[in-house]
Amino acid sequence: MRSTVPTLVLLMAAVLLTGCGYFDRGRDQAEHDSWSRKIETAIRALPGVTNASHRFEHYKGRHFTAELDVQLRDDTTPAEAASVVSAMGAQQLPRRFHGDPITVTIDRMADSYSAYWLFGRDVNTEANAANNWARLWAAGTEVHWDSSGGDADRITNTIDVRAGSESEPHRATAAMRRIIRDFPELASNQWIVSTVHERERGFTNHSERSPGSYPWHHDRVTPPPRAHPSLPVQ
Repeated sequence: MRSTVPTLVLLMAAVLLTGCGYFDRGRDQAEHDSWSRKIETAIRALPGVTNASHRFEHYKGRHFTAELDVQLRDDTTPAEAASVVSAMGAQQLPRRFHGDPITVTIDRMADSYSAYWLFGRDVNTEANAANNWARLWAAGTEVHWDSSGGDADRITNTIDVRAGSESEPHRATAAMRRIIRDFPELASNQWIVSTVHERERGFTNHSERSPGSYPWHHDRVTPPPRAHPSLPVQ
């Protein structure tokens, strides 16, 4: 009996501590849920927004990750798209939230924008990226824009441009050339060009460009495993 009493005491202490941890986590989750509702209300009130959903997910200790999903109207302007990012960055969350990561995803028809940053820092770079994303799809091209890096000085933008079909790959090349002509200031990004449904067919016929490499004088298209039209280079 003497040898089992200390063991029982330790087990009871462990259960008590674990219970306290779950209690604290539940209390934290309730606070985070309350903030999520406030954020959703603020984002839904913005012009151009049709719906917004925000949530926190516990991942370590008292740290949480956050996700914001936003749906835009078809006629949303570039300024309105940027305002979504600016409004999220301006949320006055408690200081202990600072440094926790958030992922923002914005959808408009077939187009999408996503960004990742840490709470508490300036998001002007991401807001400007959202503005440029909307400028690109306003030109009549399907665009998927991803801004990642977390820290403001480490952000990289990957821009996925899609147009045309398997039988009309020249439309994808024509769309990219319009972008080169009309948006030369965006050359410092990573680019992917393909037809609209290329990813569904295995993503074998597309073109990629590293930052600063366009105009693309020597376009290289990944060859498909079977015969079908490829993105023209001239």
